[in-house]
Amino acid sequence: LVVDGGCFAMAIRTGDDTLIGTMVEMTGDVGKSASTLKADIEYFVKVLTIFALFQAALVFIVGIARGLDPIQVFVQGFVVIMIGNVPQGLPTTVTACLFIVAESMGRQNVFVKKLDVIETLGSCTLICTDKTGTLTLNVMSVANMWVFDKKQSQDEFAAAAASGGQKSSSGGANPQLLALMNVAVLNSRVVLEKKSSDSEALPSGDATELGLYRFFSSCIQSCIGQDIETYRGRLGKVHEIPFNSSFKWQMSI
Repeated sequence: LVVDGGCFAMAIRTGDDTLIGTMVEMTGDVGKSASTLKADIEYFVKVLTIFALFQAALVFIVGIARGLDPIQVFVQGFVVIMIGNVPQGLPTTVTACLFIVAESMGRQNVFVKKLDVIETLGSCTLICTDKTGTLTLNVMSVANMWVFDKKQSQDEFAAAAASGGQKSSSGGANPQLLALMNVAVLNSRVVLEKKSSDSEALPSGDATELGLYRFFSSCIQSCIGQDIETYRGRLGKVHEIPFNSSFKWQMSI
């Protein structure tokens, strides 16, 4: 199993034929457990059914013991009691209550896919969720930069670069700006990829590096007058050590 670095690989299996695909297929066959609300309703219906049977049987036995007609006792006693104990309004009441709660949650921008999960959500005391792609879009962008002994926002830095405010006294691009752009653009593993043969090549890579790539592409165009890929191609990469969580740095030559 490759955990870091780069290589060329050949795929010999895809989809369900891979090892991970087999594992997903095995775990997908596990039956889903009923929600808490559904289990509680089923328990209530069972208790009510047992009570109705006991009550109807008791009335039927008493009627037979008093010498009444068995058919009349069964129809007017047993059947009527069983029907009278059926909670006919229970499904409507539960659905209406859940719909009211779902409508209230919808006004708070909470999407409720299934109504019966509302009761489970109300019983939660702690919710753990994955941030990337769930609470965020996994689209990074530059917000602030610290350069030239001062802090600048993204818009301020881009405006200064576009107007030539990031020039040195000799008229060329400021050395600090060049060093910053080289670190952000050259020490990067962003590549252009096509989703299909007739589609446009789009940058692909780590979310943080993509944010720097998108921002400094306009800065390079303003300060140097070159396209970012032309700039990167002119300063080609001959060797690199990819980022690793153990040593927490990345090097490109």
